[in-house]
Amino acid sequence: MVKKKKLQYPGQKTIVVIAVVLTASFSFAILQINHNDTTAGIEGDAFNGLTAPIISLISAGLIFYSFMAQIEANKKQTRSNILLQRQWEFDTYYKMYNEIDYKFTNLTVISYSTGRGGQITGERPYKSIGWINHMIEVIPNADPEEEDGMLNEMGFILNDINQYMKFVKASKIPQKEYFLDRINDYYAHNMEEFLEKLYQVVVNSPRHGMFKGAYVRTFENMEWLRSRGEYSESHELE
Repeated sequence: MVKKKKLQYPGQKTIVVIAVVLTASFSFAILQINHNDTTAGIEGDAFNGLTAPIISLISAGLIFYSFMAQIEANKKQTRSNILLQRQWEFDTYYKMYNEIDYKFTNLTVISYSTGRGGQITGERPYKSIGWINHMIEVIPNADPEEEDGMLNEMGFILNDINQYMKFVKASKIPQKEYFLDRINDYYAHNMEEFLEKLYQVVVNSPRHGMFKGAYVRTFENMEWLRSRGEYSESHELE
């Protein structure tokens, strides 16, 4: 890539030095002219006439320098603001991804075992994939309210994924592809197969609208992501 050459503008010192030299030269030239009292006024007018354009030139040069310095300062501030905005976006997307991972990894349902009299005799926690597999088994016989509550928890996580993808897709940060590939890879390896099974269990039920809507939106987002071509699992941060 060809680098653009930065324009160089004369500095304040250069302008002042040039002005002083020119003024001194003209002054010296005028002082060398033989004059008397009758020509003093004429020479004074001549001196003023010669120095006035120089003073105007100095003023114009200083104004031009100040103007260009302000433009350069504005450019630097704009670049700084863009870098800060991109860093903020990067940190936000990184945090969102980690929160999705944390919520899914720690998603837990506790299964209670009961004795003949209905007393609770034990409990067993299920996390993550175990949670989904357990849900597939118990949904047909689960209490409706309990069932909705557990499925809604999964729906919230899917909504987080969809919101994450919405923000990243609209972003202009250089690491955009990295974040999209990362969530695709995570979903494909940790959630997709099991969520598809869970969706098939509830798809014909008039209930669970929140979970089903979130799942369909996630499915469509992943299809869009994969329609762009093979994503790279080794995609690294630039």
